[in-house]
Amino acid sequence: MKKLGVNIGVMLLSIAANMPLAQATNANNGVWTATDDCDSAVALQLTNIGGSALYTTRDHKSWFVFPGDIASEQDKQDGATLEDRVLEVNGERLKAAIRYFPKQDTLAVMPVTEKGHAKIAELLTGEGQTTIKYGLRTITASYPSIDEGLKAIAECKPPI
Repeated sequence: MKKLGVNIGVMLLSIAANMPLAQATNANNGVWTATDDCDSAVALQLTNIGGSALYTTRDHKSWFVFPGDIASEQDKQDGATLEDRVLEVNGERLKAAIRYFPKQDTLAVMPVTEKGHAKIAELLTGEGQTTIKYGLRTITASYPSIDEGLKAIAECKPPI
């Protein structure tokens, strides 16, 4: 399953290993935290729809995790990765893949192209409001800079 440019297993492990979206609070809002293996980082973020998470990897792949209530019934079918979706970030339309996780009731949304990942890094500078459209929902938040997430990964010291 490397078609998305990042191993879906790593994405699943990252989601399972980190705090649930409901734990996003003002105290940790937008703060990048490297995962224990130092391969990725997550920033929990309060949005107009509740909590969300922004992930990035040392390979410059980034994706969002949103509450499951933004997923359509089609998105929720059989837990498959669906690669025919569109994600709009600050007016830029990106080809996207999604996967719904029923146990966590979350929806992961990731660009499928290298250009899409690069565009997210370009758009998320940590300054100003970010507007994301997925399906019929619009999500607004002040997401942190992807560069800061990469810095958190670079400064991470894995357990010995």
